Amino acid sequence: MSAEKPLFTVLFVGAVSTAHFLTVAEATQDLSKNAPHLIVLGSPPQFHGTFLAPRDLETQLITVFGLSLSIFYEKPISTALPHESYNVAHRLMESGNLISVGYMMRYLRIRQKAKQIINENNLTPMSISARYAYGEADLDTMQAIAFEHYEHVG
Repeated sequence: MSAEKPLFTVLFVGAVSTAHFLTVAEATQDLSKNAPHLIVLGSPPQFHGTFLAPRDLETQLITVFGLSLSIFYEKPISTALPHESYNVAHRLMESGNLISVGYMMRYLRIRQKAKQIINENNLTPMSISARYAYGEADLDTMQAIAFEHYEHVG
């Protein structure tokens, strides 16, 4: 029997000891003397990805915590229209902040095989769809963006 702790135990201890905040003001007050190096944005995507309050979470965080802050987004990054998010993307690139985006299906074999086929055959995907099963969905809170056949994808 291994002397190592089970993964669940390690993850549980990490989750319990991780600071979490409901607002930027709350985080600012608690972390004013010891600024974080990494922030994980686990908030719904409608709260970031634009310069419009209250949908400007990353802008608020950079303003408060500065340019050394790293941000990990859980996908999707935003529910805004692409043109509303471009300025935020440029601001993040110019700021030098380290940005990472999580995608829980990235390492699935089926996804890796699909990517291989696309690359080997020099294909351009016209649509990418992922299904997540979390139980019931509140359809009033969901948004979809569609592209027309003549619009550039990607």
